Amino acid sequence: MTGKWLIQTNDYVVIHRLAIHSDHAGHGYATKLFQEVIRQIYENHPQIKSIRIDTHEDNKAMQHLIDKMDFTRVGTLHGVYCKGQISYVYEMITNSTEKN
Repeated sequence: MTGKWLIQTNDYVVIHRLAIHSDHAGHGYATKLFQEVIRQIYENHPQIKSIRIDTHEDNKAMQHLIDKMDFTRVGTLHGVYCKGQISYVYEMITNSTEKN
């Protein structure tokens, strides 16, 4: 990765994939899913200090959602999805970090 994590920890989770069928796009389902995943992490896994995610440079809808959920873009990955293409890497620090 080119860039730097906001926190150096092994206590993180990665949201690897999110898909909403095109017939259901634009109804806020992805936002609700993200909110619920984040809520579950905060409430049931207080040891988790960071949530990490990446998305392809052309996936503007996902970038918008990630920004809306208050993730911070921390770097780039090269060649993850296809040789020569860029992915953006994001991180969210959880509340459990603030308490420690």
